[in-house]
Amino acid sequence: MHINSLPDDILAMVLKKSLSSASSRTEEFVLGLSHLAVCRRWRHVAFPNIYGVVFVQCIEDRVAEDDYDSDGNSNSDSDRELLIEEEMVTYSTKTNMGLAVHTGCAGAAKRAELTVHFSGDPLLGLQEILRLMGMVSPRWAGIHSLEIVMNPRSPHYRRNHCILRRHTAHIQRLCAALAALIPGVRSLALDTVPWPTTLQALGTQLAGIYAEQLHALDGVDRFAADDAAFIQLRRLFCTHTQDTKGFLARVCPATLEAMRADQPPADHPWPALGVDSGARAIEFPRLRVLDLAYQHGGTSDGSEAQSPGALRFPRLERLRVHCPRGPCPFLERAELPRQVALVRIACTAHALRTLASMPFTVTRHIELDAHALAGSPRDAFAHINRILDKAREGCTGVVLSVSDSSLPVLPESLTCTALTALRVLAPTGVATMIGLIQALPALVELAFGCIKFGPLGVSIPAPDGPAPAPLSAGLRRLDLGSDIDEHLPDLIVPVVKYLLLAVPTLTRLALVDMPQQPMLEFIGEY
Repeated sequence: MHINSLPDDILAMVLKKSLSSASSRTEEFVLGLSHLAVCRRWRHVAFPNIYGVVFVQCIEDRVAEDDYDSDGNSNSDSDRELLIEEEMVTYSTKTNMGLAVHTGCAGAAKRAELTVHFSGDPLLGLQEILRLMGMVSPRWAGIHSLEIVMNPRSPHYRRNHCILRRHTAHIQRLCAALAALIPGVRSLALDTVPWPTTLQALGTQLAGIYAEQLHALDGVDRFAADDAAFIQLRRLFCTHTQDTKGFLARVCPATLEAMRADQPPADHPWPALGVDSGARAIEFPRLRVLDLAYQHGGTSDGSEAQSPGALRFPRLERLRVHCPRGPCPFLERAELPRQVALVRIACTAHALRTLASMPFTVTRHIELDAHALAGSPRDAFAHINRILDKAREGCTGVVLSVSDSSLPVLPESLTCTALTALRVLAPTGVATMIGLIQALPALVELAFGCIKFGPLGVSIPAPDGPAPAPLSAGLRRLDLGSDIDEHLPDLIVPVVKYLLLAVPTLTRLALVDMPQQPMLEFIGEY
């Protein structure tokens, strides 16, 4: 099939994928320009990929590597020496704005990516970008998606090197200038260092300005809740959140369809669903996708935040909860619909008990990652089986990962015959591995952290002899991890040979430091 026989939408995806090999935004743009010169059809198809994004990269020429020691502490006599005055800073820029305007293609821009590589004050770099954009065009009305990326040039950058030097007035001026240049922003993303410094104050201010028209908000962790009215917000992605009181209740409107809240650094724990005192129920009538990472612990001021009495998700379709330590208040309070399409849960034995008692079924994919089970292994596996049994007939993926290295998984531990993938971290014996393959007929993937190789107890048939009885009718990928007792090829080779013969459906068999020469000779014989 010739590439030009592809439909326009498929051809556009192929051309866009070809740009992913570029090492920089500038290289990607130059590579894309070559697509426009191939033929009229390619120009028509590739045009939105090339000129649909306006990018500006501002690089501060001064790199402050020598100003910090290996721990990120200042080597200067005073902090004032670290603060670069505006008139002392020079920048180099990379952008496609000029070419877009010169060729009359600026109107095709729907997205703006503004990147600042800074050593001192990051706001100065953003100010330079806004000056350049204003010189090229006073108004970019067609842009609806805005991403601001702030990258410190020193690997030892710390929050004390980015203080609120320009204060609120300067941030307000920058945000007002940005809103005048790009008034139609519906999607706002802020990618920056994970601390609530000047840059987070910038994100808060921008979110407040664009609040009423925003459909998507990513990376802004503090909200001017009294001023911001997110009446159209559909997607909310936030990380390193420290606003523990009223976090969800204040910023999540009835229009919200997808939400992700990732866990913060270890020194900033937060109960992910904290609300103001006087706990109450919160309902998300349109929420379909929820991705929540919960780090158990107290709030940043040393107290426990209030949690709502109930969290109602009547239309939830996809749920991911990451809570590998301690209880999970979310699961204790969540009210899920009767059917959920996709569920991914990483939790401890305490949360497994809660999850097993919840009345819901899974229609498409369920994935369970169990941690810290050694204290009550029998109860834990009872809860695991109840959870996996929530998978309805026709569910394409039933996945279990047992991430407790001290807890082995035995064939009699699992009763869910619909299990399609199993990952075991604890050391596992050869007999147990074979027993698991036989006991779980639907397995497609099986992975172990390490295998305790020993005598196989089964003879390997000759090349012209009858093949052993098949252990599985569908297992395709088998990862044996590493050999817990290194350098025992006399024990490893017979096991691997037997697996290759007894599991004819295997397409991948992996083992760290597998003896290569004996296996090549065996494959050649058979």
